[in-house]
Amino acid sequence: MPKVVDHDNRRRELLPAVWKVTARVGVENVTLRAIAAETGWSTGTLQHYFPTKRELIISAHELAYSRAGERIADRVRELKGVDALRAVILEALPLDDERLLEARVEVSAWNLAATDEDFRAMRKERVDEWMPLLEQLIADSRKETGAAGDCSDAIAAHQALILIDALSAQAVVTPHIATPARQRELVELFLIEAVGASRR
Repeated sequence: MPKVVDHDNRRRELLPAVWKVTARVGVENVTLRAIAAETGWSTGTLQHYFPTKRELIISAHELAYSRAGERIADRVRELKGVDALRAVILEALPLDDERLLEARVEVSAWNLAATDEDFRAMRKERVDEWMPLLEQLIADSRKETGAAGDCSDAIAAHQALILIDALSAQAVVTPHIATPARQRELVELFLIEAVGASRR
């Protein structure tokens, strides 16, 4: 009998190598040959699963977002209020090697998001998933602390998203400034100002 191959699993096995190559050379310089060298697969096999480099890169980012979402869901399952909001923001930041790799891939792909409509649509879909979650966590946190806030829940959620993106970019470009300790400190300041959290 012919060997049964789970194509989705084979794609998932491949995509972490795409992150490594992208982080190393930038999304513009990723080639199927470089991915093949990283994985030990032939370029022909790669093209069987991902016909184009563009599809490969977009799929790698979709997997990164999916993994981040799974981590966040696991992290906050037993939390609520300010503790849940803090955990979500911290889990999205590049505070360890795995998440720093994801941030390098993400930042390197921002140019692609500016020029590729499909990639931009994928990004929009992920942001549209994030914003309601952040807004609800802001509302829950303010209810817990009794803080009214100087802006709406929606604006505070947007500020949280900007904080995540900015710190991720700085951790990649200026890691001596955006250290894990500094990232955590800035998150605490945001929580104090946005939802009236107590300083930890």
